[in-house]
Amino acid sequence: MSKNWKKILLAGVVSLSLVGTGFAANELLTSPTASAKSASEVAPGQQKKAASKLDEIIERGYIRVGMTGDYKPFTYLNPETKQYEGYDVDAAKELGKDLGVEVRFVNTTWSTMMKDLQDDKFDIAVGGVTRNTARQKTAYVSQGYVSFGKAPLIRLEDKDKYRSIEDINKPTVRIGVNPGGTNEVFVRQHLTKAKVTVVPNNLDIPHLVADGTMT
Repeated sequence: MSKNWKKILLAGVVSLSLVGTGFAANELLTSPTASAKSASEVAPGQQKKAASKLDEIIERGYIRVGMTGDYKPFTYLNPETKQYEGYDVDAAKELGKDLGVEVRFVNTTWSTMMKDLQDDKFDIAVGGVTRNTARQKTAYVSQGYVSFGKAPLIRLEDKDKYRSIEDINKPTVRIGVNPGGTNEVFVRQHLTKAKVTVVPNNLDIPHLVADGTMT
């Protein structure tokens, strides 16, 4: 591809939050429905053992934390160590300490995160998760600890070309965006004139912007 194409990456989140279903801890509320279901599914006389998701986590001795591992500096799956790194990884480990349980990380994707959560593949999801109404319809979302708007990632030499949505929303501008998250939703809604390229691996996009190529 020609290096004359403008390269834009929509990267940013409105707030970074914890997402969970039926989990009671600090900023995550207990779901009355989930609690009632848990209580109804256990044998009489044992209802206290699984009265809530929190009770279940403590009883089993570990909490399952879902994350994409592709969103530095909040979550990154290091290919060399095979370990998760980042601010939200540290926060999850601190949560585990406070609960007195082991933390087990489970890989997910932006496209499947909510379904994986509902399918009980993990207890909570972290890692640059944006708090929005769509997610709050099906899960409890904590208050974010970082809040900022969407921001384009561009090459240094192009920094004065793109100062508004109007500057970006042009047919001559190509936008690289990761699939399934709020970045793609924003791009599809507000940058309809630009040429959008969906890049499966979020970690690839900064390099593609920097070297002037786009796949």
